[in-house]
Amino acid sequence: MLDTAGRVTIWNVRSEERQDEKFRIHSDATAAACREVGWDYSVFAGHSRAKKFNLRWLAAYRHDRPW
Repeated sequence: MLDTAGRVTIWNVRSEERQDEKFRIHSDATAAACREVGWDYSVFAGHSRAKKFNLRWLAAYRHDRPW
């Protein structure tokens, strides 16, 4: 991701239950490589259950109906 200030962030998306030891090793190596070039690195484990359902509702049901 490139933000408006010009900062680069590399995102890794994986749920908490799938973040095993192999993932952590690769994640640490990626974070170190990002730091070398001045980039940020972040892991996104997902939204809370409530936020996930709120986003789903907003995406699916807030459209004008033809009637």
